[in-house]
Amino acid sequence: MVAMHNSNIRIEEKLEKLDTKLNQTALDTELHQTTIIKLIEHVHLLIQHTIWPVTQQINPALLNCASGLQSAYDKLVELKTNVCKDYKIRRKRADSPPMKNISPSTAEEINTGKILNMKQS
Repeated sequence: MVAMHNSNIRIEEKLEKLDTKLNQTALDTELHQTTIIKLIEHVHLLIQHTIWPVTQQINPALLNCASGLQSAYDKLVELKTNVCKDYKIRRKRADSPPMKNISPSTAEEINTGKILNMKQS
């Protein structure tokens, strides 16, 4: 009994350490995601307010060509949208409760044929 109690205490300590590491990782991920979004916004503003007007005065053809500024600008907007959506999806998945096991767990259900009735219905 004492050995089992000591084992449980060690397991609880390990779980607490894992929980702390997981919380730290989640916080780091959130900070990195926020930093990336801010960086994308700053580059977006740089293109919009500085590079775009200068390019328009010097070489307007560069704005709309396939490898031009408009293409880079559009990809930046798409990147920001994807980063935000991907993070929200992953966050929801992490916050959602685990799926319940709907498979039968007792021998009585198997022996009485409840499983067969459920499958045939």
